[in-house]
Amino acid sequence: MRLASGKFKHLDTVKSLLAPEIVPAFRVIEDSAEIHDLEWPLILRSALKHEGSKAQLLSGKSLSIGNIDSQQKLLEAWQKVKAQPDVAEVILQQEINWDTHVTLIYEPDFFFAELKKRDGVGQFLYWTPLAQSLSLEVKTLKNFLDQLKTFLQQEKFWLLELGLKDGKLFLFQIHPVSLDLLSSIFSSGMVAEIVFSRMRFAKTQGLWNLLKTEWQARKFRQQMNTKSFHPSLIFLNWEFLFHYFRLFCMMKQLSPDAQSFAGFLA
Repeated sequence: MRLASGKFKHLDTVKSLLAPEIVPAFRVIEDSAEIHDLEWPLILRSALKHEGSKAQLLSGKSLSIGNIDSQQKLLEAWQKVKAQPDVAEVILQQEINWDTHVTLIYEPDFFFAELKKRDGVGQFLYWTPLAQSLSLEVKTLKNFLDQLKTFLQQEKFWLLELGLKDGKLFLFQIHPVSLDLLSSIFSSGMVAEIVFSRMRFAKTQGLWNLLKTEWQARKFRQQMNTKSFHPSLIFLNWEFLFHYFRLFCMMKQLSPDAQSFAGFLA
């Protein structure tokens, strides 16, 4: 049976585009009588009506119950899941004991990801053609998204939920989101902090790279009057601002700290 809910339906399509293990095996469950001949461990996941819609960020509102390793636990989980109001769909899925949970926002030539370990320790990563966070996970995520490049062209913005285990990615959820919704997530101050943290650890750019960045910054300024402010443009705006800050520090022979940045903005 094909998936029908907004939260899950795109898994049917992308699983045929990826290696079999990337989308953990699942099946739709409509009645407790269908729950038999199982391989443990499993997770019972549900989708509510309107969950996964472009206009609302309702991920995490529906109930998922994992660590199911017996028929009794499964039946108990089924009763709890079905007791929710407005349940649209329930799937039974192979459970992945991930090390890191990834929430990722994608648009063409850009992605932003929040990585959170089970102990609650988290970090933010991003990728643009100009600059990227310095992390091995960025390369892993970029390679994964490249496999879905044609599929992702169907919509402008996407939200993905993934798990990382031993360097391998597993896809749990993927659905489109609206620009208005993304605009409510990103604040300019948050983006500035993320970009600046990357800049602090980046190697000093050589002259050729500085010239390339300057050319890209000029093109960016020329185009800004004709574009909506997408998340990728917010990040690029800060990248280019810090590019000029870096040049300012080189000219004034200053260290790139908060006091120097205040002087740069003055």
